[in-house]
Amino acid sequence: SFVSRLILLRGHWNYARIANVMLYFFFKNIQNVMINFFIQTTNGWSCGFPINTNYSVLYPVIFTSLQPIIFGVMEQDRVEKELLAGSNLYEDGRNETLYNSKQFIFNIVDGVWQAAVCYLITHLLIIDSPNTTQYLGFVIASAMFTSNVAHLMLETRYMNVVMINNSTCRLHSFCRLFPSHRLVTD
Repeated sequence: SFVSRLILLRGHWNYARIANVMLYFFFKNIQNVMINFFIQTTNGWSCGFPINTNYSVLYPVIFTSLQPIIFGVMEQDRVEKELLAGSNLYEDGRNETLYNSKQFIFNIVDGVWQAAVCYLITHLLIIDSPNTTQYLGFVIASAMFTSNVAHLMLETRYMNVVMINNSTCRLHSFCRLFPSHRLVTD
């Protein structure tokens, strides 16, 4: 019936979507904060910030909000027939297996790890180069952005044309707004 389909099917998908989107938002925000922390610790707490201020403003609004919203609307962790056939599949919600303190801590640690990798590899590659501070900021921002896109793409179980187009458009808009050729010194 309509009500059982609404409650069982859509309810399960809703719980899975909200749990995954919340964990992703924690991940992306801790990654952003930790990259800022690493920048400040290596710059002697000088409040100098190499990442373009336009990117810093657009990062939470445009670059990392649209994809999770589409993910939250489109994601299906299990197919409809499987959910309607087996009532034991609804134990995920009752047992809090998708969103719990273990998953939360794992995503926080993953965000710190991704931030450390994005920052330290970029810093070590560019530290003795003749490039400008803005170039360092661009490469760090590019690594952070690419890491976020890849993280959510790996979390997606129901990949569809909308998710692929959204990720491609986000990468394209990032490259159009922040071209790297203006930042490299000769």
